[in-house]
Amino acid sequence: MELSAKRRSPLDQCRSYFVLSWIYCWERSSHEMPTVLEPGFQAGLESGDLMYAGYILYYMDSNRFFCGAPLDVVAETLRGNTTFNEKLKNTNGIDVQLGLSHALANLRGEPPEPTDFRTEDRDEAALVARFDSDQSPMAICFFQIFKTMILGLYREFDDALATSTAAEGLLQAIVGNVAVARHTFHTGLALAGKLERSSQADNGELREKLEGCRDQIAAMAEGCPENFAHMHALLVAGLAGLDGKADEAAEAYERAIHLASANDYPQDHALANELAGRFRLGQDEDDLATAHLSRARHGYLLWGARHKLRLLDDEFPKLAASSRSSGRISTTAETTQTTSSDSSVQLDLASVLRASQAISGEIVLDRLLQRLMALVIENAGADRGVLVVCSDDGLFVEANGSLETRDGSQHLAVEVQPGLPLASYGGIPGGVVRYAVRTQGDVILGDASHEGRFTQDPYIVRQRPNSVACLPISNQGQLMGVLYLENKLTTDAFTKDRVDLLRVLSAQFAISLENARLYANLEESLDHQTRITRSFERFVPKQFLEQLGHDSILEVGLGDQVERVMTVLFMDIRNFSSLSESLSAKQTFDLLNGLLARLSPIIRRNGGFIDKYIGDAIMALFPGSSDGALTAALETQGSVAGFREEGASDAQRGLHVGVGVHRGVTMLGTIGETERMDSTVISDAVNIASRLEGLTKSRSVGIVISEQALAGVEEAARFETRSLGQSAVKGRTEPIDILELIG
Repeated sequence: MELSAKRRSPLDQCRSYFVLSWIYCWERSSHEMPTVLEPGFQAGLESGDLMYAGYILYYMDSNRFFCGAPLDVVAETLRGNTTFNEKLKNTNGIDVQLGLSHALANLRGEPPEPTDFRTEDRDEAALVARFDSDQSPMAICFFQIFKTMILGLYREFDDALATSTAAEGLLQAIVGNVAVARHTFHTGLALAGKLERSSQADNGELREKLEGCRDQIAAMAEGCPENFAHMHALLVAGLAGLDGKADEAAEAYERAIHLASANDYPQDHALANELAGRFRLGQDEDDLATAHLSRARHGYLLWGARHKLRLLDDEFPKLAASSRSSGRISTTAETTQTTSSDSSVQLDLASVLRASQAISGEIVLDRLLQRLMALVIENAGADRGVLVVCSDDGLFVEANGSLETRDGSQHLAVEVQPGLPLASYGGIPGGVVRYAVRTQGDVILGDASHEGRFTQDPYIVRQRPNSVACLPISNQGQLMGVLYLENKLTTDAFTKDRVDLLRVLSAQFAISLENARLYANLEESLDHQTRITRSFERFVPKQFLEQLGHDSILEVGLGDQVERVMTVLFMDIRNFSSLSESLSAKQTFDLLNGLLARLSPIIRRNGGFIDKYIGDAIMALFPGSSDGALTAALETQGSVAGFREEGASDAQRGLHVGVGVHRGVTMLGTIGETERMDSTVISDAVNIASRLEGLTKSRSVGIVISEQALAGVEEAARFETRSLGQSAVKGRTEPIDILELIG
């Protein structure tokens, strides 16, 4: 990394960050992975190495999933990232992302049955068939690991272990990835579950495998406890429970719960609580079991694992009923509330979750700003709100929203106005905003006109708002902006509960804002790269790259070469120098470009590509048979005749072209030096095609082809020829048989 930074090579940085992401998790928390992945992705965009940028994107997706981000958030972000790889035709990236999308669809309860891994687009069989067709062992391995995790979560232990076994043979394809640890961990849990259910704790083979999983995770936990200590504790607890060591098992379960929470793995925290609750049930400790299972249910609810919730509710119906009646957690009631002893305002937990997911699920910046302003005004007791964003150039108003009364009812109007300097915007108290930016602390005013340090702010004096709230929006310690809200009618409108809600929304918005900016940069960079690629294709034909075995101009190096049998077509305007004597320079270029604009598409349409324009001449190459080259030669003659008839000048009306066609071995490659290289074809076939074109004038014909070109035709009956005998060709000792192509 240091070396690539010193060399100021974004290309090297992108690939270095990608490699670093494979080893990062073994020493650092996976939650810090974005500090590696995001700079790597940006370096990929800057260098044009979009393929590796696409690889990094699907690592972002899988890392987000393994870290326990809300499933709806992972799914929404995954959609945008998959689109990026689809534009690049990055097959490996797309396949891994498709496997994750099927896993997410299952967890989120989209298929009717928990063991069904389908999406709206395809079932599991079609997905696996695609992987096989694409020869994507990495994608197959990831998908089998996702299935192992999910089937084990659903307590389908036999199916989970069968899937785990299928993944084992492919782990080499993802060696070093944190998914390997997930495979080991969830395989161990499935083994423990099978042993417990079958009452075969003395089963030597299964027991040995479980102990092996525990030992592997123990080694990982020693290197990085932040990622693996809670996994190790759960496997230790499972083994202790099988051995009847109740105290040791109970202590290990509590340790796993604590570590999963402390290291921020919410899905594993829910799973640890569930397993602890089941263990307590087996010990006839019903109260403790209910407490653990309730926490597990809450965790699965927040994670968005709807199938798991249904399975848990079916198994423990009293648990679901208790959750509803307690007023704390509910999945079936329309609203879920927690109450504050010092406030009459109730905080709607379900609304918070929906609002947070609505923000986190949006990656298009304008729509994200629209959603944010609508949500905060609707949920925070404000009648007006403004978003101010920080940048290196200062503070800028990005969006504002307000409640308006029309026809006797209130309507919410939101306007996105990017880049409006705060200094020129008089719609909010600038002193309040700048104070919140400077201190990075909340400003809450219950009666802004009569209390606090801002009573003399010109805006407050003029507009006299009652309640004001201004909250910083930060991500990983970096201030991104502030959210200003006001209520002109009510004092003390922004209660503690509402401010807590705003903090939740602001924290999620900060992350989503960063993602939206990243996505906007991604789209802009991809469009820019597409334009660059298309521009390069005007100079270096895409077919030339394909012949060299490259997908991008970025992969071409000096000295790249390949030998191919091709048909070479050489076309030249006769007497162009004398024809253009009466024309100005502009008229000459216009005439030439007008003709080439008619002839070049004919070559492409018939399967050829233009290697180069040589003044008023065209040199084209046709892979495969000669049919396309001969067809193009005939069509160009007809097109030139039409161009003459449309002639606006004597030069245009006098245009004729000669065409020579030969087939033989060609050497395609790059020549030059490191600072300036060119694509070219070096071949005797090129020389002969050029010489044959020269014979068209002396033989008074339009098209001359060689016997070799005719021999390369698949449908000889399509073409009419006339022998012109033999002709000596400069540079060759032996004469060659030549023919006129008539039709």
